[in-house]
Amino acid sequence: MRILTLLFSLCFLIAFEHMKAQRNSALENFEIFEVYGKVQISATIKTGYSCLGMNFMRTEDTTVLFQSIGSIPGVCGSSTEPLRYDFVDENPPKNKTVYYRVQLGGIGYSEILNIRVIDTGKAAYLVSPNPASGFCNIYFKNESQNRHSLTLINRIGLTVMTVHSAENNFYLNLEGLSPGIYHFRVHEENKQRPKFSGKISVF
Repeated sequence: MRILTLLFSLCFLIAFEHMKAQRNSALENFEIFEVYGKVQISATIKTGYSCLGMNFMRTEDTTVLFQSIGSIPGVCGSSTEPLRYDFVDENPPKNKTVYYRVQLGGIGYSEILNIRVIDTGKAAYLVSPNPASGFCNIYFKNESQNRHSLTLINRIGLTVMTVHSAENNFYLNLEGLSPGIYHFRVHEENKQRPKFSGKISVF
């Protein structure tokens, strides 16, 4: 009886690993990106694979269940070419990490990807966390992905850090900085006038 139980467990593990491999092999590409405050989800099914509908899902916490935010019904995929399917999350949660995946009917799930959609409101930027210790991010609107530079200045007017970014945020490593208030200025490169400025409290 014990041998039969072990054999059954082994067969189950092999079948489970095979199922995991199958559910990942159907997708040629899976990506998410922000478009003006919305999240576009794109999934490309490889040639020769098909599924029974696609269910787009998200969660703010991977320890709880994903919730469906929309679907594409019917048979998906093609025997002759890879097919891309797109879905737009019109109202993603703002200023927090959100996780996405897509369920392929009859096959399984995609990998899990995450994104953080920043909404600065009426302000030009958002510092998180602030006060900060060790690190912080400064988020700002940069849909065109223009290159920007940030200068961090201490209370006596000395530049303690300069960083560059073509994304919508600056990551600042604050390790080694003394506690206190620091001022920063952000320039779009090749322009003299600051785009915005602000303060960070380091503790």
